[in-house]
Amino acid sequence: MKKYVLVEDDFIILKDKTKLFRIRRTFDRVLGGYIEKEENLSREGCCWVSDSAKVFNNAKVCGDAKVKDNAKVAGNACVLDDAEVSDNSIVYDNAKIYGSAKVANDSHVFGYAHVFDCAEVFGCASVYGYSVVHGHSSIFEKSIINGNVEITDNVRIFGNAKIRDNVVVSCNAHIFGYTEVYDNARVFDSARIAGHSKIFGKAQIGGCTKILSTAYIGNNIKLFESSSFLCIGPIGSRDDYLTIIPLQNYVATGCWSGTIKQFIKRVEKVHKVSKFKKDYIDAIQYACKYFDVNL
Repeated sequence: MKKYVLVEDDFIILKDKTKLFRIRRTFDRVLGGYIEKEENLSREGCCWVSDSAKVFNNAKVCGDAKVKDNAKVAGNACVLDDAEVSDNSIVYDNAKIYGSAKVANDSHVFGYAHVFDCAEVFGCASVYGYSVVHGHSSIFEKSIINGNVEITDNVRIFGNAKIRDNVVVSCNAHIFGYTEVYDNARVFDSARIAGHSKIFGKAQIGGCTKILSTAYIGNNIKLFESSSFLCIGPIGSRDDYLTIIPLQNYVATGCWSGTIKQFIKRVEKVHKVSKFKKDYIDAIQYACKYFDVNL
C-alpha cells in the first residue's frame, strides 16, 4: 500500500505557476500539506508534510522528518532524519536540515547551509552561505549567520548579532546585541559579547571574557579574561568607544586599530591641539597606568 496519494482535485498554484497538490495518508485518510510531486516526500519512514506546509521544486523530505504549519521547503533543499521545519520558516537553495535540528518561526535557511544535531534556528534568524550550525546551538531573534561560519556545541547567537566570513564560535559562547564577528575571528569557552562590539581579524575571545559595552577587537589579539582590557567612551569627535589592551599594545576605535604609539601619532596629526586630543591621550595614559604599562 502506498504511504500517501496526491489529491488531484485539491491543489494550489504558486505565483511562478508551480502547481502543488494536497497529500492524503492512505492508512487513515488524514490530509497533509502540499507537494509538487512524489519525489518531494519519501514513501519510506515516518516523514510527513502537514497543515499548509509546502515542499516543491527538487526539495526532499525523508526519514522521520516533519514539515508543518505554513513552512516552505524548496529548491534542492533536504530535510532528513528527525529534523523539523515549522511555522513560517523557509528552507531553500541547497540547504540541509538533519539530525534532530529544528527550524521555526520566521527563520530562513538557504544557500549551502547545514543545520544538524540538536541545533535550532528560530525567531527571524537567517543562516546561509556555507555556514554550519550544529551541536545544541541556537540561532534566534534577528541574528544573521553567513559565509563559511561554524557554530557548534552550546552556542547562543541572538539579538541583532551578525556572524560572517570564516568565523568559528564554539563551546558555551553567547553573542548578542548588535555585535559583529567577521574575518577569521574565534569566540569560544564561556565568552559573552554584546553591545555594538566588533570582533575581527584573527582575534580570539575565550575563557570567561565578558564584553558587554562596545569594543573593537581585531588583528591577532587574544582575550581570555575581562580584566585585560578597557573600553572608554563615548569619546572623541564621533562619540565613539576606545578599546585599549595595554598588555598587547593594542588600541582600536571605529574602523581603526593599531599600536599605542601609532594611535598617539594619529591623534596628534588629526586633532592637533583640540579637546579631543587631550581626551584621547588622557584615556591612553589612564589605561597604561591601570595596567602598569610604560608608554
